[in-house]
Amino acid sequence: MQEEIELKLSLPSAQMDRLRRLGLMRTLSVGRAARKNLVSTYFDTPEFALRQAGMALRVRDLGDRKLQTLKAPIPGQIKTGLQHMAEYETEVEESRPDVGKLDDPLLRQWIEDQGLPQQIGPVFTTRIERTVLPLRLVDSDIELALDKGAIEASGREEALSEIELELKSGRSTRLYELALMLLQEGFDLQLEERSKAARGYALYESGSSKPAKAKEIALPRGCTVKQAFALMVRNCYEQLRANETPVMKGEDPEGVHQMRVATRRLRALLSLFKGILTNSILDHLKEELRWLQQQLGPARDWDVFLSDTLLPLETRLAEEEGLETLRATALQIREDAYSRARQVVTSRRYTSLLLRLQLHLADEGWFKAAGPGVPDPLNAPVRDLAAAVFEKRAKSLKKLGKKHDSLTELQLHQLRIDGKKMRYAVEFFRSLYSRSATKDYRASLVGIQDSLGALNDAVVGHRLLEELEAEMKRDERIAPETITHISGLLLGWHAARITDHLAGLGAVWKRHDALKPFWE
Repeated sequence: MQEEIELKLSLPSAQMDRLRRLGLMRTLSVGRAARKNLVSTYFDTPEFALRQAGMALRVRDLGDRKLQTLKAPIPGQIKTGLQHMAEYETEVEESRPDVGKLDDPLLRQWIEDQGLPQQIGPVFTTRIERTVLPLRLVDSDIELALDKGAIEASGREEALSEIELELKSGRSTRLYELALMLLQEGFDLQLEERSKAARGYALYESGSSKPAKAKEIALPRGCTVKQAFALMVRNCYEQLRANETPVMKGEDPEGVHQMRVATRRLRALLSLFKGILTNSILDHLKEELRWLQQQLGPARDWDVFLSDTLLPLETRLAEEEGLETLRATALQIREDAYSRARQVVTSRRYTSLLLRLQLHLADEGWFKAAGPGVPDPLNAPVRDLAAAVFEKRAKSLKKLGKKHDSLTELQLHQLRIDGKKMRYAVEFFRSLYSRSATKDYRASLVGIQDSLGALNDAVVGHRLLEELEAEMKRDERIAPETITHISGLLLGWHAARITDHLAGLGAVWKRHDALKPFWE
């Protein structure tokens, strides 16, 4: 058994030759390139028992030899952006697995006890042209494999063009550093955390990717600040990445929404832990996350406009012909916004953000060093930090909330932001407390946001209305009086919704203010 640690990135096939000839490759090279054709068939049971156990079993045809490989998860291994698996290789006589040749008796016994050898059959095949370059980066040996080919399953085929950076010896962080160097050279890399096996199963099942909400964070008993921060970053990162495909497909508005939520959660997380992060890295990540949120924002804004403003307006005023023109214009602008969101997901800047997040998680270089003779705050119980955060944010929220009936629109907007910040803090830290203790408090914060949501929608709606008016004015078929009439309808609708929602704010605040702080 050997451990396999690798970083996978997709690369347009048109850029493969340029990467082979890159001066950087010649500088880092420690041997000649080797080329080979690889045909691999992956096996599993009809119920995918191996996949459910996190394993992948293949037989690779090497011409005069057949090589069986089983990849299995390593117990206790923390999930990162790298693929870190135990790998068992042995030659077999036929083009199908021989479980009896596995050199791990416990693993072999488990497979036999499950009755898997009698059920295993082929699921999909990969056909790859591979070029392997041995490299050395500082203190680490890395094998760079350029893979170009296809995955075949159930009569379907998916093209494959990617690079694998496999650590042979040294530090795993060098894999991220090399990937960032290639990005700076202008290659359009995208982080591909799915193995070929995972992509093969997805092709076999031909399933659609659904938008993903954030998973609950379970902080272990006695969790330190450092441990909590790493768990929370990974949680946000996974939500971000899980919504890339839904954004690219654009079939469900929830995809853009959840990707934007993941971005906001990361920004909120950096704010919660800013005292332990170095200023340079903190500022860089805040800037990149702000950029990402701004790029995704228009697509989400137009989705909300169409569903929460235009649809109920059309339902209420079904005879208004101008609304049909408004919808057609809004749909065209939304399509442009989605095109922009898709470009962001495939951009080098986005890939760089993901790689740097993973690099910082791996080398822990984003933490401030504790001063001499000072207790390291990273090792302090995270519950102490949580209590301090709750106390500070509750005070800020109450300062505005108690004057809710006399606040200006700008102050009401700030009250909504304070409520959202507090809600994010509750969601990050709530596993430290009983569920019943946090449930009502979180619900009251959601109520505050909902009461002020119409005000926020109106602010965004006025900006979108300016875009709609400008777009409609460019269309000579739309009369100026029609544009004026439509604008009036929208402004009146928003004004009425603000009045209705704010009318209930007093009762919502009263319920929140009556709750006992659960962190005391």
